[in-house]
Amino acid sequence: MTANCDLGVSNYGSKNIIVTEDGKKYQKAGFGQTAGAVIAANIAGGAVIKAASVAGNIPLSKVMKEMANIDVDTFKKAADMAFEKSGLAEKGVKFIDATAENKALIDEVIGKALPKWMDKVPFIKNMMMRKLDIAKDMTFNGKNAFYLPNAQAIVINKDKMSWAAFHEMGHALNKNTAGLGNVLQKIRGPFGALAGIALLTALFKRKKVEGEKPKNALDKVTTFIKDNCGKLAFVSMVPLLMEEGLASIKGLKLANGLLSAENLKTVKSLNIKAWLTYAAMAVGVGAATALVSKVRDTIAAPKEIK
Repeated sequence: MTANCDLGVSNYGSKNIIVTEDGKKYQKAGFGQTAGAVIAANIAGGAVIKAASVAGNIPLSKVMKEMANIDVDTFKKAADMAFEKSGLAEKGVKFIDATAENKALIDEVIGKALPKWMDKVPFIKNMMMRKLDIAKDMTFNGKNAFYLPNAQAIVINKDKMSWAAFHEMGHALNKNTAGLGNVLQKIRGPFGALAGIALLTALFKRKKVEGEKPKNALDKVTTFIKDNCGKLAFVSMVPLLMEEGLASIKGLKLANGLLSAENLKTVKSLNIKAWLTYAAMAVGVGAATALVSKVRDTIAAPKEIK
């Protein structure tokens, strides 16, 4: 009897046949059917994520349009005072205005933004650098702001988006202050990778047929991920949601006393609606991953051999 490296429980000489513990036999879907299932599942999942992103941005977009009429000088002065109040400068954090004069400095800090291990994986580094370049361009145009933990830098267009400075300072405080925020800063990235693992498993691993048991330790792990892929994808986003929320809370504490009650309320409203975009994405990622698994398995389900 020859060894079989297939994940199905079968020792009957064909990797395309599944034999369960109770002796039932199933024919696996062929390559063409499986490929079609993967493509269809990927399209369905992408549509759900896109819809979640669009829906999540609606409340924030409406409020941001209203911010075009704010008193820019008031928010700029408050942001500078908040940075001084925060003590972040003493911790090595830079507060950089996204202007043409500071372009070289911004390019420099972006160059320090990625972890060293990415130097060994060029395609990942290049992908991340492209994302950072997009974020940089949006920031110059007043449509984004960001904090780079590795570079210890807050980058924001003070003339166009100074109201977002408090939230970014909250991120910097999470990074540079011991406690829950610091822990969340460290784990949000690794946990985020779990969403990708769950999605890939949902897409490329078939669901076990009834009575089929995992063959080895790796099969047990991937089967667990497959069976719980939607939940795991959502859970992977929880540290990000918590860290974003905590950054907003700390930012509002900095702004308290530096902004009028009305302006403070406006910043709070913006922070809540910005947080909702992350919440919508978390729900979307979880739902999309579960749907990907369902579509893939429905189209390419093994057929029982009678």
